[in-house]
Amino acid sequence: MNIIGISVFCAFLVCIVLFVRSAHAQTGFLLSLCGAVWLLTVCVSTLSPIAEYLSSLSESAGFGEYMPYIFKSLSIGFIGHFSSEICRDAGEHAIASSLQSASKLAVVALCLPLVGKIADIAVSYI
Repeated sequence: MNIIGISVFCAFLVCIVLFVRSAHAQTGFLLSLCGAVWLLTVCVSTLSPIAEYLSSLSESAGFGEYMPYIFKSLSIGFIGHFSSEICRDAGEHAIASSLQSASKLAVVALCLPLVGKIADIAVSYI
């Protein structure tokens, strides 16, 4: 990922969005949304090597069965944050806050089996 190129593109996009938004608010929002989706796809494309490395590392360390929980939790967090920022950009702060709360609850619900496994390990030591 070329962070300098991405940063320059985002700065250029912000200038265009600010210029367009002054004349057409909806067009500026859609342009901003397209830029955010593009940036998200660039970021997701770089995650594959990171995920493979972490998976191999976790398998060698012996906690490979927990990696799907970690990846799903991170995905929920990123998607929830990204979506809530889009809502904030559209001026819907209440929806953005509710979406963040919903994503946090989704992570908690996803990790409940891990809590059960941790409790079983703790009970076995007592």
